[in-house]
Amino acid sequence: MTSSRPKIKVLEINNYDIFGKRFNGYSLQKYINHHPETNISVNFIVNHKFSSDPSITKLFPNSNFEKYDWEVEGIEKDLAIKNQISISEAALISHPLFKQADILHFQMYHNCLLPIEFLTRIPADKKIILEFHDSFWMTDTNIPMLEAFSYSDGPNKTSLDTQRQRVLHSIDAECIVHSPYLMHIAKQSSATKDLNLHLIEFGINTKIFRPLSKSKLFRNNYKIPKNHIVLMCRAQKAFKGVEYIKAALANIDTSRKITLITVDNTGLFDSLKSKINIIEFGQVESESKMAHLYNLCDIFLAPSTEESFGFMAVEAMACGTPVIVFEGTALPQTTNAPDIGIATPRSSKALAAAIISLINNPKDRLARGQAGRDYVLQHYTEKKYFDSYISLFHKLAEKPKRHIIPTPITTPPSNLTAFEEHLANHNHQSKLFDYNDYHIQQAILKYNNNTYRNIKKYSRKHPIRTFIKSNTPQFVKKIYNKTRKKFVCLKNKIFH
Repeated sequence: MTSSRPKIKVLEINNYDIFGKRFNGYSLQKYINHHPETNISVNFIVNHKFSSDPSITKLFPNSNFEKYDWEVEGIEKDLAIKNQISISEAALISHPLFKQADILHFQMYHNCLLPIEFLTRIPADKKIILEFHDSFWMTDTNIPMLEAFSYSDGPNKTSLDTQRQRVLHSIDAECIVHSPYLMHIAKQSSATKDLNLHLIEFGINTKIFRPLSKSKLFRNNYKIPKNHIVLMCRAQKAFKGVEYIKAALANIDTSRKITLITVDNTGLFDSLKSKINIIEFGQVESESKMAHLYNLCDIFLAPSTEESFGFMAVEAMACGTPVIVFEGTALPQTTNAPDIGIATPRSSKALAAAIISLINNPKDRLARGQAGRDYVLQHYTEKKYFDSYISLFHKLAEKPKRHIIPTPITTPPSNLTAFEEHLANHNHQSKLFDYNDYHIQQAILKYNNNTYRNIKKYSRKHPIRTFIKSNTPQFVKKIYNKTRKKFVCLKNKIFH
């Protein structure tokens, strides 16, 4: 029965819409908006819209802003900073959806190209939810969750880390982690241990990811030789354990013929083609196609060296396929090793031994596969995942206004004028400044707002390339073109 109370208005804020839709808020807003009895309405706003979905709102008023937004990543890489330079804040605070929202939900804040300091400028009557998908906010730990944050090794690392910690502790936000492993890290970090932490484990569509027939005919459709043991993995250079898989399969001692199925990148296993049968599917966006591939294989290999949850391992389990993982990440807990998943030390020798053990024990493969399916149905369903958010949104609606600790106003630093000239002259070179300083942040805010106004002015009279040419260095264009080309390519694969 629909409640007579005013609807709770949630705004999902992200960089993209369709990419990562299962964990960036896209699927969540679809689920909630199709269940009106929840008394919640969800809007979704993005910097860059790749789908044709009319329910998704573009943040920027025209493409000129969007084109410049692509440049920001390149500027910040050269400065060795993150979430400082931005035109997203000025666009967001003036947007009607922002003004109307009761709850602001940031899935991956560091990808939204919003300033860290913006969080302190959000009105206290708006509740904030921050998702921790990695260790971006856990600035005092040495645990590498993703390699994408190498910028923090620059000359301003200390002030950037201090700023993130100060902001986190001043805004009274709700913080979500998606695995017990990441919760443990968050509780160990002095930067995050005292925050309002919530554990909401991810969910998948178990109607799509389910056991299918593994008959010979089914495998014949993919030209897999009969009697082959079929392995599957994600072929990605960074932290997915490809080098360990290659070494394990190059030296594996078994009489069984092996077929290796890969998704994502191609060519990474060319050196093994004389030893095993390799079938590369490249980038696969269809969930149904992925479910077919999981069902084709006897064993799924997920020896990631960095992982905060492990979606593909869970999908394989849901399809009744046993999984091998490495110790030292979220995956042993995610796969409930050793009872269901098999977790080995981080070595190609240990990985090969685990593969051989499953090859030689078909009953063990079957038992682990069936237990994996049951475990997913208990712990990782979409309904459980989405309902956890609905419960949190309702609780937040009842909470009083957030308590915000004001940013300390210090004496202006001696190099403030130099910093202002640094920005005004578009001298995008990494130099030592205190990014945690109040006056430095005010200078950045002024710079960002002026940039937004200037683009708005140029939008009326000139092509954006005129503004970009005069405001960003040449190297940025290479980064922009490379990044933009990547996502346009993915968009064409999905929608054409």
